Amino acid sequence: MQKKGWTKKFKIRKERLRKEIEEITEEQKGIREGQRQVRGKFQTIESECEQLRKETRVIIQQSVITQIRIAFMFQILKARENKDFVKASQLTRALRFVFIISLLLHILLFFFFSLNYIHYIL
Repeated sequence: MQKKGWTKKFKIRKERLRKEIEEITEEQKGIREGQRQVRGKFQTIESECEQLRKETRVIIQQSVITQIRIAFMFQILKARENKDFVKASQLTRALRFVFIISLLLHILLFFFFSLNYIHYIL
């Protein structure tokens, strides 16, 4: 009689453990799926951060170029004010050169970001 009681308790305990194992397995599947989603979101955020870093670098470069152009314009105005037209002419040519270089830089950056954007989408 004791053996039957023990066997019945063992079967009940075994069934309870099996159900717990199934529940734990389902929870683990949910955790793994959540981890996959978080990993995907993290990669997306990481990619967007890198794109923002690149855009920030471009803005800084454009700002530097703008400051250089303003400095040239100020020097041109000073030279004209001092009636140093030769210097004003030289500075104007230099300003045109800076302007052309900045235009080329803008064009290159536009194509660079266009290609990166296409690569990012693919």
